[in-house]
Formats: sequence, C-alpha cells, structure tokens
Amino acid sequence: MGTISYLLQANGEVMHKVYTELIQKLHLETPPTDLTQLIESHCNSFNLSPSSCPDLFSEDTTRLAKRASELLELADETWLVTGRQPVPILTAVTYMSWLSLRPVVSRLNISLINFCKIAKVPVPAPASKRLIELQDVLCKLGQGLPWLRGVKLDRKSVAKYTEDILKHRGILLRQAMRKYEEEWENEQKCSSVSLSDSEEDVQGPPLKKTKLDEPSEGAASGDQDKGVSSNTSGHKGKEVVLNSEKKKSQCPSLFLPPCLQNPHPRREREVVAELDVFGDEEILDSEIDMYIRTPEEVQALCQAQAKLTKSS
Repeated sequence: MGTISYLLQANGEVMHKVYTELIQKLHLETPPTDLTQLIESHCNSFNLSPSSCPDLFSEDTTRLAKRASELLELADETWLVTGRQPVPILTAVTYMSWLSLRPVVSRLNISLINFCKIAKVPVPAPASKRLIELQDVLCKLGQGLPWLRGVKLDRKSVAKYTEDILKHRGILLRQAMRKYEEEWENEQKCSSVSLSDSEEDVQGPPLKKTKLDEPSEGAASGDQDKGVSSNTSGHKGKEVVLNSEKKKSQCPSLFLPPCLQNPHPRREREVVAELDVFGDEEILDSEIDMYIRTPEEVQALCQAQAKLTKSS
C-alpha cells in the first residue's frame, strides 16, 4: 500500500482509511501477506549498486534477495515473524544477508544504522531488536555444527557462519527440538519433585491422638499458634509452586515466541495473580460471546437460544 500510494502521489493515511472502509462495507476477505513475496521489492529499495556506493559495500540485488529469503524462512520457523510488523524484520534480514555474503572486517564493523545510511533507507525503530533476536537464533543453531564446537559464537562473528547454518538448517532445528524436549522433561521432573516436597512440608507427619489432646483453658492460644504455623507453611508451599512455575517459563528454547522467552514483568504479575483460577468456574451469559470464535459456534448458539425461548 505504501508503494502504491507513493506511485499515485496520494496520502497514505487517507488511502488506508478508504481501503479499510471498503473491506468492511463490501465484506471482502483479503489474503494474508506473505513476507517472502515482499523481500525482493524490499531489497530493491536499498541503493547498494556500484554506482550508488563503494565497491566494498555494493552487492547484487538478486543474491541479496535470495539470502534474505532464506533467513526470513528461518525467522518464520523460530517464531520471529509471528505478530510482528513486516518492515523491521525485513530490514534486519536484509542487513544480516548483506553481512553474510561478504563477511569481511570492514563490513562486520558497519552497524545497522550506518548500513541504512549507506543504502539511503530509513531505519525502523524495532529493527535493531529483530536483528538481535535473529542473531541469537543463529548463534544457538551454530553451536550444533560439529566444526564450530570449539568456536565462540557471538552476534558479530555469527555472520561468517550464516551460510553453513542455513545449509544445514533442517538438521540443526531437529537437534534443537530434541534438546528442548530433554530440557522440558528435566524441568517437569524437577518441578514435580519440588511440588511433592512442598506438600510434605505443608501437611507434615501424621499426628497420633492421645488422651492428652483434650481441650483445656489454654487451647485457644495453642490453636492460634498452630494457625500461624500452618499459614507460614502454606505460604512456603505457594512460594515453591511459584518458583517452579517461574523456572518452567524460563526454559530456553528456539520454539517459543520471544514474548514467552522474555515475558514482561507486568504480565508475570498478572499470571501470578490468576493462579487461583482452575477452569471449573461457571460462565455468565454475558461472557459467552467472548468464547465464540467460528460462524458454526455462533449458529449453534442462536439455535440453542431459539429453543430456549420456545420452551419458555
């Protein structure tokens, strides 16, 4: 839409409003945008021809688009594309492909901002974050290559081995998946052990009832002390459960979205506050619409409401 509005010399905001209004009024369904179809046109917008920049920084657009599409597929397989704006991820992928095609020292010292200045394109604000996430994925996958086990991979040097990582992408992803499953099983075992220990701490050993356990004048104060001790043990059990849940959410993996790998502190507080919800609570009639998603469910609800009105 930005390209078309530029070619028509029209206001992009007005064009977007008219477009969305047409979609809503005419009930049209637009196909989802595939980023692999946009990568070629996006790479053509970078002025990296020999006539526009020095030979050391120039690059063939066809090779750049091919390498960028491979990196984009890898980013899609590792949850870096889902729910993200397209332009920042396309810019990060283009910059990473430009580095990997000729990973010399002079290129590796060029930052993303300077690269965009050389190519004469604006720098999207989240592009640096998408670049860091992509570089971290490449570093994690590069550790699975046998000839790189003794090499220390970092975000700056991983561009030298990007071609090898992309060539063996399928095998490396399967290895990372198996490693994640092993880590997850270990986390499950550790959490189950900690939960069983916490239950033993909360419940304590069984007490035998004797004749001395009869109520007396000082029973009230004793009951208060027992209540305090049981409350403190209960709090300890809750702390153990929360710690195990926190460790479980911090399990490193390539197969979790970044929002789950690095959750926002506010979201963590919301999750902790909702631990008392078990899913067995009743749903109000006013809340049914929140759980309906498909047209079939809407039709089933309308039929059920019609039968209820007839019966009443």
